[in-house]
Amino acid sequence: FSGYLSNYADLKEVKTKNGKGFLRWLSPDVKPGMYSKVYLEGVIFYPKLKPEALAGRDTLIQIGEYFSDAIKRELSEAGVLATGPGPGVAEMQLAITGVYISDEGMKAYEVVPVAAVIGLGEAALGERDQIVQLVMEGKMTDSQSGKLLATAVFKGLGKDLKNDKTQLTLDDVKPVLDGWAKNIAARIQALAIK
Repeated sequence: FSGYLSNYADLKEVKTKNGKGFLRWLSPDVKPGMYSKVYLEGVIFYPKLKPEALAGRDTLIQIGEYFSDAIKRELSEAGVLATGPGPGVAEMQLAITGVYISDEGMKAYEVVPVAAVIGLGEAALGERDQIVQLVMEGKMTDSQSGKLLATAVFKGLGKDLKNDKTQLTLDDVKPVLDGWAKNIAARIQALAIK
């Protein structure tokens, strides 16, 4: 965990309809119908934007902007997007807290001695697939009092990169970002924030 949220101990795993899980804490004070709208200023990187060799600054900025737009689109389609803080408005604060690119792990068939030597050789040469993992942490507060209403942590896998020379693009992670945006909007509707 990045430290973006003040408390991780109370998070519990929640499963979505498609079987994917995420971690969430929901205040016992939140009651259906308490909030009619949700305001999102934008998505940030936390602790700060950290370009890597395979994920350049421009790509990371595109990812943040696309995710912000995707959530606003989903909230707008659900009829719960607010244009600013106010009475009956919950404020959502989201941060992309990790964009990790790492070597693909050894597959079971590579444990055979000759195949293992070849697999290790590919890793040394940078020819092994690169796994892309994104982490997002978010919190929802009362837009007027600042009282914490909910927190969540999402992890998702983007499209594998061909090797350690292939640059990450927005298209490699769009499905993850779109899935998160749909899930967040669905969860807000499930809480009857309308």
